[in-house]
Amino acid sequence: HMRNERLVRLVGSQDEQLVDTYHDKIRESVLGEMDESRRCGLHKKYAEKIEGETVAGSASADGQDCETTSDRVFDLAHHYSEASDARAFKYQLLAGQAALEAYAMENALDHLRKAEQLQSAGLDKSTKHKLSFMLAKALSGCGLLAESIQQYQESLARADTCFERSACCFALGELFW
Repeated sequence: HMRNERLVRLVGSQDEQLVDTYHDKIRESVLGEMDESRRCGLHKKYAEKIEGETVAGSASADGQDCETTSDRVFDLAHHYSEASDARAFKYQLLAGQAALEAYAMENALDHLRKAEQLQSAGLDKSTKHKLSFMLAKALSGCGLLAESIQQYQESLARADTCFERSACCFALGELFW
């Protein structure tokens, strides 16, 4: 009956079919009525399942040296954020980086701002530099030049290597040109 009413659909192979909602509004309504702790638990469980299937190698807590085998990094960022899990920072940073590489600047900016909000007080200088630099690049791509300049300057202050400093100076020079 629910399939005929176009509320749910079956997805997957003939041997292993799963039930999925037909429209996002149905999913949102169900999640909206769900208890917050249950909803967070389900987001965490789903993220861990995706992570177990898609993340190769070991991933550090600060977002460095992380490799994913698919585009599921956006799903991981979403579900860990919704679960209020500490791993959300790492995946928001990775999702922002992936969006920057795809020239999806508004999407990158969204993920990187979330990562900025989620960063821990003990985050190392190198990761703070990386976040500031990517944020500046996304802000620039969205036409928010004053904010971009400020982020590049923060990134420059956190830069450890000559290469990092020169990349910041080059980016600043491009903005002022």
